[in-house]
Amino acid sequence: MDILIYFILFLPLAAGLLIFSPLIPEETKLIRHISKFSATAVILMILILGIFFDIAVPDNSLETGFRWINILGINPVFLVDSISFLLVLLSSFIFLIIIHTSKSIIKQNHRLYYALILCLQTFSAGAIITKDLFVFLTFFLCLLIPVYIIISKWCYIHKDRTSNSFIVYKLISSAFLLLGFLLLYFLNFKYTGSLSSDINDIDLSYFSDYTKNIISYMLIIGFLLNMPVVPFHRWYINSVTKTPMPVSILISANLFLVSAYGFFNYVIHLLQPLQLSAILILIGVINTVFSAIAIFFEKNLKQITAYIGILISGIFITGISSFTTEGMTGGISLVISSSLIASGIFIINEIIYRSYGTYNIYKISGLGKKAKILIIISAAFISAYAGIPLLPEANSIFLSYTGSLMVVSNGIFNIKLLTLLSLTAFITVSVRLIYVYSKIFTGKTLYDKIK
Repeated sequence: MDILIYFILFLPLAAGLLIFSPLIPEETKLIRHISKFSATAVILMILILGIFFDIAVPDNSLETGFRWINILGINPVFLVDSISFLLVLLSSFIFLIIIHTSKSIIKQNHRLYYALILCLQTFSAGAIITKDLFVFLTFFLCLLIPVYIIISKWCYIHKDRTSNSFIVYKLISSAFLLLGFLLLYFLNFKYTGSLSSDINDIDLSYFSDYTKNIISYMLIIGFLLNMPVVPFHRWYINSVTKTPMPVSILISANLFLVSAYGFFNYVIHLLQPLQLSAILILIGVINTVFSAIAIFFEKNLKQITAYIGILISGIFITGISSFTTEGMTGGISLVISSSLIASGIFIINEIIYRSYGTYNIYKISGLGKKAKILIIISAAFISAYAGIPLLPEANSIFLSYTGSLMVVSNGIFNIKLLTLLSLTAFITVSVRLIYVYSKIFTGKTLYDKIK
């Protein structure tokens, strides 16, 4: 099983380097075939891993690794459990979607583009399943560089401004993550004498509450700057709305997935800053309310979808910051479901754009008369995004808010009132979404109005 994990991790990287090497001619069709084969092979290997290793059993896991900088206790150790298995499978599926949807959209420099996408798949999987602080940070930094290159090369407008905004936020966030990890690493060595960055070797029982709070603040800032969080959200809006659809999926689905899991794994699960629960829930509620207001007045379809990403991150933070089983389960499942649904919504938006040549919701209507099948598919995705009961997104949102409502208010913030405010904002957005897309598909066309 160890060799299977290494193949899952490094096959995309090897395929990306192969594509970029002189061994492969500059033939777009061949490059795409290699990319699809690699992405499909990784998914099959993950499924095989799930069959032969009973990943559904609680507390069951598969661990492997090798020595890197052993003298400093920094070694790539990879742990596959039920959560990381699902996230790696989801991430690989998203990359397969990105590769397939790039065919008719990416028109130039295919060798560089597909090589970067495949390298990103390795870095994403590595960041998800590693349990070493500095190996995670290494994968995470390696993840950001290809995204920066893709934005700078394939952004539609304001390439320099958009890519520079992206990388500045990422470098600042990485600096906070590095400081937080260094404090954990050296203080753990001071208290225990163990020179290791493996999260299982870190004994927080020796840390004072003040020290844990300082480290928690650093890691919270570091991870939140990588997620679409108000008021540091402009990089996300610009990156998602000014890039081609596959790149939008990459940023809104995969990059959010990795950052959200990092936040859960290294802040919520490892440090467990229970005393910061109210502050984190407040941050989540601010995201939800701000997004609801922005979506209500926004007329650009792609911008609306981008703001939904901010809203989802707010509900995710609200759920996992409750430190309840319900809230954390809802938060993680929300990341999984929303990543898939966001990918589908961006594809639907692209089809709408190609039909009308605009994202302006006031200039689009009556699409259902031309695309009968699309209206059924879109109805399923929009209903899921809107949290219609019995759909996966609804269950995740219900659990997230249930966990938040279970938190006892012990400060200046009334947690239950904040949660109800967030829930009201989400319901408002759901109604708005259903109205917008129903108008797009069933509203009168300009010809009908003239007639």
